[in-house]
Amino acid sequence: MSSISKAFSTYKSYDRRIFLQRFGLLFSFALLILGLSLLSDRFLQVSNQINVLRQASINGVVSVGMTLVILTGGIDLSVGSVLALAAVIAADLMKQGTSVPVAVAVALVVGA
Repeated sequence: MSSISKAFSTYKSYDRRIFLQRFGLLFSFALLILGLSLLSDRFLQVSNQINVLRQASINGVVSVGMTLVILTGGIDLSVGSVLALAAVIAADLMKQGTSVPVAVAVALVVGA
């Protein structure tokens, strides 16, 4: 193998590696969406997308809080436990017939 072809093949593999580092996650995400939309006719419906966003919003709110805690130099591992406790208390209160605003207020007090 000549030195020119060896250098070219090294450059090509390096170029592929950079491309995969930059766009690999996006490519995988596109393949995942394509596969799931082929497997289910309801995957790309607006109601499903709203459901997914609604479920992910809880993790988004908690992650913003954790980011602020980490940026200020602290580490707080109890955030998930406090979230779970507040959710269980709110769900139990609503199951017993308490109104939603009261249950949410109690959950916020527990979480604080």
